[in-house]
Amino acid sequence: MENQTLQPNKGKKLTVDIDGEFFARYPIRTHVVTPGEDLMKIIKDYLIPSAKNGDVIFISEKMVAITQKRSIPIKDIKPSWLAKNAVKFVYKNPGGLGIATPWTMQMVIQEAGLPRFLFSAIVAVITKPLGIKGMFYRLIGQRAKAIDGPIPHAMPPYNECVTLSPIDTRKIAEQTKKEL
Repeated sequence: MENQTLQPNKGKKLTVDIDGEFFARYPIRTHVVTPGEDLMKIIKDYLIPSAKNGDVIFISEKMVAITQKRSIPIKDIKPSWLAKNAVKFVYKNPGGLGIATPWTMQMVIQEAGLPRFLFSAIVAVITKPLGIKGMFYRLIGQRAKAIDGPIPHAMPPYNECVTLSPIDTRKIAEQTKKEL
């Protein structure tokens, strides 16, 4: 890809060292993607003009989830009593809210299922005082763990949405490879 106007996201660099191998990263800015858009069309429209044979493509999980209609406005999420109370026990990470909102917690409960949620929470309550941190996240499952909550610095309207992890990512990767 050859485009001198590409700019990394704030706090990111255009080159990255992974195990001693250097890679150049070229972020491609798109329009604000909306639920239900055709992901392959977006990829082709924005990528084809700059890509070269042999380039490796990384697609934002959030963009994939949005096209799959897995970004839900918080106004459409009705947190349960359990979700509202469970957030009181979540570590508030200064880098992001994680699951520390009632809306995000409700989606964690829905994605993981109530039995898995309760099991993960009980294990965390038992192990945390013993100095074992992070058991909730280890047990809750990848789909629940990857949920993005609403954050003020996200691009509107997604600053007021909970975005679930995308589904069928392997299928999407295979389709992208086949079509490109």
